[in-house]
Amino acid sequence: MRKLLILITVAFAFFIPAKAQVVQTLNLKDGSVLYGFMRSQKPGSNCFFQTEKAVIVMEGKKVKDITTKKVLYKNLSDEWKQWAEEHEVLYGLGDNREMTMSTLICTDGKQVNDVYILEKGQTVKYVENAPNSYALSWDDIVSIQQPWRTNTLLSGINRSFTVKKGNTTRVVDGQYIKEIPGKTIYLYEEDGVVESFDIFDLIKDKSIKNNPNQSLFEQSMLLDEIEMKNGTTYKGIITERNYEYGSKLNESYLLMTSLTGGVESTTSIKMSDVAEYRKLRNTDYKPVYDILLRPGDMVINREEAVKVKLDEDDNKFIVEEEMAEKSMKVNRSTQKDNLVVEANFQDEKEGLNYILVQAKKVSKKKSNHYEFDYADLIKSSVVPTEVVTSMNHTTKLAFCLSDVGLYVLFNKVTKDAVIIMVE
Repeated sequence: MRKLLILITVAFAFFIPAKAQVVQTLNLKDGSVLYGFMRSQKPGSNCFFQTEKAVIVMEGKKVKDITTKKVLYKNLSDEWKQWAEEHEVLYGLGDNREMTMSTLICTDGKQVNDVYILEKGQTVKYVENAPNSYALSWDDIVSIQQPWRTNTLLSGINRSFTVKKGNTTRVVDGQYIKEIPGKTIYLYEEDGVVESFDIFDLIKDKSIKNNPNQSLFEQSMLLDEIEMKNGTTYKGIITERNYEYGSKLNESYLLMTSLTGGVESTTSIKMSDVAEYRKLRNTDYKPVYDILLRPGDMVINREEAVKVKLDEDDNKFIVEEEMAEKSMKVNRSTQKDNLVVEANFQDEKEGLNYILVQAKKVSKKKSNHYEFDYADLIKSSVVPTEVVTSMNHTTKLAFCLSDVGLYVLFNKVTKDAVIIMVE
């Protein structure tokens, strides 16, 4: 049983958004559904689940009284506004629309405020759309589910299971998505198939980076905090749980990776010495979101890039004034990268063909234009601060442009160009 508790507690430290901390969905035996994360747990004892919202089911005989009130749409919280819109429980027009909110007076004296009643009578079922904390027994839980990480979210922590069945041992990597307490754990693997495992066949559980271009701490939404029986406290990310000694819990251990002054260090901790597991918000979390593009597509600062052909005149490439007027506009800013090119290139070589160069303005009596030559492509090109290709085949070229003026993202092979005005 203790092995089960450790697995569930550490499983969800890596997927909690910065605002709404909804990472786990707990389905309870009484029909209640809790949305949030496991805040703390003492081995062999109850756990505390922190919710952002919940659907609560309770016996009708435990409710002494229900009072109702009408609340105007404009006075609802953002969470209630969204829920009310989605579930079509608003009556009226515009900001004068209203919904019915309820307060429950329970027989034990407890009062539950500002909920929406779904059922009443033999059973009372209501929606709670505000943070709360619930003390739970592991026997209360039917299943635990975790939202699937979208294809565009590159940041995150995957799991690597070492599984032993009989005399066969194998390693399986994937995204943790579901667990049946005491029975089964589910992984979404790279081939798109979900595989289930008997929890007690796991002998090692490692946390691995989803994005190889980010640090572990940049991809973990929460930190783990472990309090030992001797009072010592460790904070970081649990990166390995090792059950190689089977039922001998005093020999099972975990690895905690900590970050101090930008340097990572790892500590081995015996599970039998742990008094409590807790979760903390990680201020170093920096999620990176990808964009899905078809082969040949290109965007600049997430706007579609319009390519033009440039004429060559005496080894110079000319950008006419009317082209400059129709160019993409980019604001110069103090942030590191103010120009980000993202494209799905046909192959790696195509990406190397693109060069960013600042064009010179040329003034003539009849007209003005901008130009650059082959020497500029070599001597005056802007070097990207970052070049990286995601698992979705999206190549990102990031540039930091401090000078205003007209820039050209130029393909030296096809002579295609994207005209960009930095203002």
